[in-house]
Amino acid sequence: TIHSLGTRIRPRLRTRKLPPCSLAGMGFVPDTSVAVGVPKQRQRYSMKHCERRRRSTSLSITTLYTKHNTCTRSFSLQSPPQSCVGGGPIRYSPLPLSINTSSYRQQRRGIFSSFSDDSSSNTASIPFDPLQQSSATVLKQPKEDLSELEQKLQQALQQYADYMETMTIDDDPNNNHELLAQDFGYEEKIEALQEVYMDLGYWSDALGIEQTKALLYLEEGTEEYADSIHAQGKLWLRQQEFGNSKALYEQALEFFETSNNPVQVGHVLISLAGWYYFQNQLDVAMEHLHKAEPLLDSNSPLLVKCLDNQGLVHRLWGDYHAALDKYQQALQVVDPVKEEETRHALLMHLGDMYQAIEEPQEALQVYHDLVQEMEEKGEGGDNNSNSAIKGMQGVLWHNIATIHVDFGDYEMALDEFDRAIQLKTEMGGANHPEVAKTWNSLGVLHAGALRQLPKARECFQHALMIARINADDPSTDEDVMHILQNISHIEQQLNDDDNDNDND
Repeated sequence: TIHSLGTRIRPRLRTRKLPPCSLAGMGFVPDTSVAVGVPKQRQRYSMKHCERRRRSTSLSITTLYTKHNTCTRSFSLQSPPQSCVGGGPIRYSPLPLSINTSSYRQQRRGIFSSFSDDSSSNTASIPFDPLQQSSATVLKQPKEDLSELEQKLQQALQQYADYMETMTIDDDPNNNHELLAQDFGYEEKIEALQEVYMDLGYWSDALGIEQTKALLYLEEGTEEYADSIHAQGKLWLRQQEFGNSKALYEQALEFFETSNNPVQVGHVLISLAGWYYFQNQLDVAMEHLHKAEPLLDSNSPLLVKCLDNQGLVHRLWGDYHAALDKYQQALQVVDPVKEEETRHALLMHLGDMYQAIEEPQEALQVYHDLVQEMEEKGEGGDNNSNSAIKGMQGVLWHNIATIHVDFGDYEMALDEFDRAIQLKTEMGGANHPEVAKTWNSLGVLHAGALRQLPKARECFQHALMIARINADDPSTDEDVMHILQNISHIEQQLNDDDNDNDND
């Protein structure tokens, strides 16, 4: 038996226990959008904050996926490898960055020493200091060694450090809290840092800044403060701190229920549903989604997210017709212009469900239409959007090739798998796990229908090298084990063929 990565290959797609997963997250990606709230009297930034709060709340669906049990674990193709959830790049030193300016060190001590830290609290009692975090070692890295996002972090940190050097410190350390709270420049610098932290997936650092904003700028008992508590819960969940996350969700939910804000109640209910999802309590997650749905009629992005997540739960239950219905409902609500990426994700889920209910022609039509749409958009887009589109196209061509294998159109499938490898490589690099999946599927085709065993072995060896690079522990990684079994199976067949030839 030849194995795909994480799923045993059988003659027909319909025999798989779960349908293929096209994109990262499949819904229920923890909502990490940070509601950047300030007191209403601070009108200078209010429009910017409101606009950020309206931004899409899910992870970018341009990321490809890696298998993680029955769902997927996503990571940004543009981000460096992560040593842990919310941690910095592996090459970073865990030691805090030291600043060599003595006057600057004295100012920092004056600003940050006037607060006492209470580690038992979910909210900060001292301002977050970006320059004392391990991620700040990016300042010591040569620019040419950094990714585009790391360069943005380096720039934001340098601007923050330069600004802090110019601050005038009061002789009375007790006045420093008020100093930071009234300093618009300080707020701008930490918000710029938080945005880069979010893009890089540095959840702990992003949380520190969100807690600082709540401490300095927000008043307890206001909607802005409850928004921040909700955002902190999301960032705790990203670090798998489930106790802190749920406590903050429930605190935000209680406030919004009391203040009669149904949309925000629905928003927090979606977050709580995600929390129960990660606890594998799908029944409870669905209950929260059903409660949220009627509250979100006036907010289409959140309603789409709610319907999408209901589709995911039905999908994991094996109720593919119900999942298909939820995805179709979400597509009727989604704004095709403002939420284009979300619409693309929903269409890919729709194609997956058509395959699962044994309607491959419908799936093929959805995939082909989406590929054509992306090709047209890619011609006029910028480099970043074109790169993201290529990654999604790579997944689509892989899915199209899989259907053509089932139809017996092997030569067409070969071309489509090759195209998928090229597009995935252009997006994520030759050693991305998604590239390994397509190499493995190509090997399955050569080993099975085409009976080209040497070529199949070559494909499996490509997949094995990539899987080992990305495995936490290659000796126990499931993908590595499956590919090794595939190679062993091919070697056995080749040996048997050689013995038969010798006997002849």
